[in-house]
Amino acid sequence: MIKYILLSGILSLFFISIQAQPVFNDGQILYSINIVGSDNPTYVSYFKDATMKLYIRGMQTRTELKTALGNTITIYDKQTGNAVILNEYGDQKMMVKMNKEQFKLANKKYENPSIEYLSETKMIHGYKCSLTRVKFSNGNVFSVYYSADLNFHNNY
Repeated sequence: MIKYILLSGILSLFFISIQAQPVFNDGQILYSINIVGSDNPTYVSYFKDATMKLYIRGMQTRTELKTALGNTITIYDKQTGNAVILNEYGDQKMMVKMNKEQFKLANKKYENPSIEYLSETKMIHGYKCSLTRVKFSNGNVFSVYYSADLNFHNNY
């Protein structure tokens, strides 16, 4: 069972408008993924050197997850709620189209997490980022650095 997944992001930002609190409306975030505290060495090896890139442009997002097992690309349109998921694992390729209700159901496990705000901070790409520990109903725990200095127009 996974006890912790650590996501640390490196931000590459392109701002459309400048305000008191910048709106992150167009750009990308690169996450490195590290498994910590798992008693399953095989699972840990699947995520060794894994990355996730999140591209945001207006109301659309594209997420690319690259692991030792394969790649998953999720394209999401917040205006319609529709999504397309592309999976490539070895020679197997699969595309799944989801409407708003299907996408919401598939991501239900991520709703209403328990969030613990920690005192640890660090500078990431010039932004002061704070550490949180996010626990989901299935027992998975994510440690995530976030910045309160950015306002997301598309909070996918």
